Amino acid sequence: MLVSVSDGAMRTLKMLDWLYPEKMSFSPDGRYIAYDFPQQDDSKDRDIFLLATDGSRETRLIAHPANDYVLGWTPDSKRLLFASNRTGSVGAWIIQVADGQPVGQPELVKQDIGSIRSLGLTKKGSFFYGLNTGMTKVYLANVDPVTYKIIGEPTPLSQQLVVENSFPDWSPDGKFLAYRSERISGFSGPRSSIISIRSLDTGEERELSPAMRHFFLIKWSLEGRFFLLAGYDNKNRLGLHIVDAQSGNITAMVLDGYWDSWSGDGELPAFNKRQKVR
Repeated sequence: MLVSVSDGAMRTLKMLDWLYPEKMSFSPDGRYIAYDFPQQDDSKDRDIFLLATDGSRETRLIAHPANDYVLGWTPDSKRLLFASNRTGSVGAWIIQVADGQPVGQPELVKQDIGSIRSLGLTKKGSFFYGLNTGMTKVYLANVDPVTYKIIGEPTPLSQQLVVENSFPDWSPDGKFLAYRSERISGFSGPRSSIISIRSLDTGEERELSPAMRHFFLIKWSLEGRFFLLAGYDNKNRLGLHIVDAQSGNITAMVLDGYWDSWSGDGELPAFNKRQKVR
């Protein structure tokens, strides 16, 4: 929607249902809005679209199997800078735009830009950005059973780059450690949330990829057959989901719910229902 700064009047340009852009950017001449949008309802990869500010037309500016998202316009409104992982790592690319249409093929500006947040381009064409360098890791440490002090140096469970690990939880028998592992494709790129399960006996890990947009918090069931996750499904609805610990099959249990714990028999989670406030 366009909102008038002077009087607050609103005008709808496009209805997007439950999906939404991660990044939108006005062209400096005010004629177009560039935005990224999921390629399909259940896709974490995005294409880039160009929408006329008068609502008259729309163009898919960047269509590629990779994930692409907007960084910003050059001062003359003739080129759009965007990020893409089409070469395997996230790089900055640029494409020429004329009369709302792409001209030629995108050109690589800089490879391996990392997890960045766009701060925009100056009038002279310099691109400013913030770089996310912090990562959350899960560490394993030995603890003295008497003093509860850590023995030796804690060791990270994973050495992979561009990964955030969090929310560890022991299996009831103490033989496995499950945690959420997020594979990040740029600051505004998709985050693939994966359940990593590490065997304490062998050190081997296996992974489950639940069909969810994003999840946070993970808990083993008492008999070790399932995981309880809180997160967003592929329609961006917050809720509770049960995942089979072997197959990764997922069942949506409660939408708009946030769990406290499993019941004493391990059969059902106790949860709070999120209230809608008017």
